Amino acid sequence: MVIADKRVTAFVRRPNCDQIMRNVNPLGLVYAACISNERTHSAFHRTRERLQRPSQIDISKRKATANEFSIASRVLNADGIVEAPTLSGDEKPIYFHKKVHG
Repeated sequence: MVIADKRVTAFVRRPNCDQIMRNVNPLGLVYAACISNERTHSAFHRTRERLQRPSQIDISKRKATANEFSIASRVLNADGIVEAPTLSGDEKPIYFHKKVHG
């Protein structure tokens, strides 16, 4: 996952992106991310170990936009076939898709 800023007609990757995302990117495939309105919380789908383990929804936080994100925490009850997390406007609940019973 990367962080980029929109510049007129294109997105430009931040020079310090690798440092900001180092706690999020090291394990497994990360995709379908969303970021909070304040850009301090990121929720995302993570698939680990070549799909041998169930996927999960993780959330990572930071104090300010210049800081790196924390090591991600697993969202409880968000495992199995889950994807596409979305944070609410007040960053309290998290919504995601989950396949249930089939």
